[in-house]
Amino acid sequence: MGIVFNPSPIDEKLSGYPLKFVKWLLLNEIERHTLTIETDPLKILGVLGRKYPSACIVLTLGTDGVYCI
Repeated sequence: MGIVFNPSPIDEKLSGYPLKFVKWLLLNEIERHTLTIETDPLKILGVLGRKYPSACIVLTLGTDGVYCI
């Protein structure tokens, strides 16, 4: 299965974590801002997919649902 990581609550220490080892990265709309400046869900997933190509990215959007790549 690998490492599942939900960085909540998120802070600036996240940039020092070895996220390349994460298999599942679970983020909400607020947490994604620490990893990407994008606001559009598809652009967020694109940026995170390029940044962490071996991870499955799960982006939750509250009442707007969820995306997973």
